[in-house]
Amino acid sequence: MDPLTWVSLGLQVAALCSIVGALLLYLLRKVRVAEVLPVESAKTVLVTSVDSAFGLQIATYLSSRGWRVIAGCRQGGLGARLAESWLQNHIASTPEDVAPPRLVTLELDVAREDLLDEAARAMAQHLPAGEHGIWAVINTAGSSGLGGPACWEPALRGNVLGALRVARTFSPLLAAAAADHPHAGRLFYIGLTSDTACESLAIMDSEHESSAGVAAESTWFFCTRLTSPPLRFTRRPCK
Repeated sequence: MDPLTWVSLGLQVAALCSIVGALLLYLLRKVRVAEVLPVESAKTVLVTSVDSAFGLQIATYLSSRGWRVIAGCRQGGLGARLAESWLQNHIASTPEDVAPPRLVTLELDVAREDLLDEAARAMAQHLPAGEHGIWAVINTAGSSGLGGPACWEPALRGNVLGALRVARTFSPLLAAAAADHPHAGRLFYIGLTSDTACESLAIMDSEHESSAGVAAESTWFFCTRLTSPPLRFTRRPCK
């Protein structure tokens, strides 16, 4: 290729890296916790998939900051084993006068309504006393759809239809939490989620009482392996 083509290609790559960096900073600012929550005020959060490094890091980070985390995963998958290993290591190293991290794995697949319904029933039955719902659902499930037409159908089931199933299944629990606290009842999408789906969920939130308190947010897609280096989360005071 001639030098002009190389320069043009370099500028395009630099622009793409800048966009990805800006979106990453935005996402890290969204996923923040101001301080470690005391035991009596710990709230329940669902992370729909810890089968990616990013989902696993979000779940373990929130658990280490005092949140009660329910982590969705494939049965017997690497994500479940790593989450259990992390929990055991942190429980062993936690002083006796400090509450241990709370993280529970749960078989979950956003493409299967039976597993979603079963998870919602189990969570509703095992909420701590005084809690009427879950504070947040962080949907980290999904795939890139890269690889040709053979990958498009699974991506559609997970990224778009799965996102809608998650909102429909857990909106009653989110609405119950939102009724008790103005900052509760949030639904976050982290992954390659359809902007149209997110917009539809936001409209449902404003038009239907059953989805009260559900907030849909669309962010960039992160393709991470479970062995990827951990991301660094910066704590900032909540405004």
